[in-house]
Amino acid sequence: FFFQAEDGIRDHCVTGVQTCALPISLGGFTAVAGNFSAVKNYSLSGTALKGAITVSSSTNFEISTNTNSFVGSLTLVPSGGTLSNTALYVRLKNTAAAGTLTGSVLHSGGGASNQILALGGTVQAAGPPFSSPMSGSVYTNSSFSEIGRAHV
Repeated sequence: FFFQAEDGIRDHCVTGVQTCALPISLGGFTAVAGNFSAVKNYSLSGTALKGAITVSSSTNFEISTNTNSFVGSLTLVPSGGTLSNTALYVRLKNTAAAGTLTGSVLHSGGGASNQILALGGTVQAAGPPFSSPMSGSVYTNSSFSEIGRAHV
């Protein structure tokens, strides 16, 4: 496998070797409880693979190949033993509890040794709702809802 973080730093392997050590990690994920974090990405490629690669995230994180459909696990199928440079996206789930979190993405299969990408981030507790006396609305994180008002 070859891994490349969004900052462009690439881990490389000797030609013909199926796997290599994964020295990179993705950290700095931040979110407010009840909300997803911003998305971070890395790319994955491989050679001399003998089958599909399963990519699985740990409990508080989720992954995607397109930034629209995030899941806990997905499968990448190489062509002729080669997995072309494939962008993978990671984010903190909106169900993650407040606190400092660590996790990982496991890359397995294809006849290669498992490789783990370390993840880390922080979820802040949601603040109390904010009521605006002028609008009659309640603001909770990033959504508004109307509250009852007496009309004279």
